[in-house]
Amino acid sequence: NLYSSALQLMEHFQQSGDWTAIDNAVQLMEEVIKLTPDGHTEKAARLNNLGGAFFHRFEHLGSLRDIENAILVMQQAVDLTPDGHTGKASQLNNLGSALLALLCRFKHLGELGDIENAIHVMQQAVDLTPDGHADKAVQLNKLGVAFTHRFKCLDIENAILVYQQAVDLTPDGHADKSARLNNLGSALQSRFEHFGGKLGDIENAILVTQQAIDLTPDGNA
Repeated sequence: NLYSSALQLMEHFQQSGDWTAIDNAVQLMEEVIKLTPDGHTEKAARLNNLGGAFFHRFEHLGSLRDIENAILVMQQAVDLTPDGHTGKASQLNNLGSALLALLCRFKHLGELGDIENAIHVMQQAVDLTPDGHADKAVQLNKLGVAFTHRFKCLDIENAILVYQQAVDLTPDGHADKSARLNNLGSALQSRFEHFGGKLGDIENAILVTQQAIDLTPDGNA
């Protein structure tokens, strides 16, 4: 049947790296989901496998749409699976992996809410996985990665806040005004490039960096 064929194609891809196999697997799995009615006992498992197919194709081709689709259908699988189900932790682990992949590959698109979601999902996976289980260490490591992302994101927000305060409290003629403007500009640029900042960040970065340059005497590095 279609479902078995899709699973075979996924297995073939994992063994051979043949991207056409995973491409065909995605198409077949999407058709399977369309034919699987709501309430079907295998609906969640099939959604999870479709998410896995999207994820494998993302790893191979790097398409943003694939990782977004993977997250979408994996979340649907998790939502359909009761907390006491034996496969719940594995589904959460898969969803967490997809969320982290999105954050790592597309840092400029990430927002704090995405990081919080990844932490929540991975924490659930850890909580549902007994000590001694082969997946426990992997899940804990992924949770650590998510916490690290949150730390960096919150850190840049706090840096911008205090740099701005430092600039505001420094008189225009002060010798350190230029350096403090430069620090603020660098932080704004970093938020824009790595932490989902808005266009206004880069515009403000250019503005304050130019102010720093204007205040720097000729001949100073």
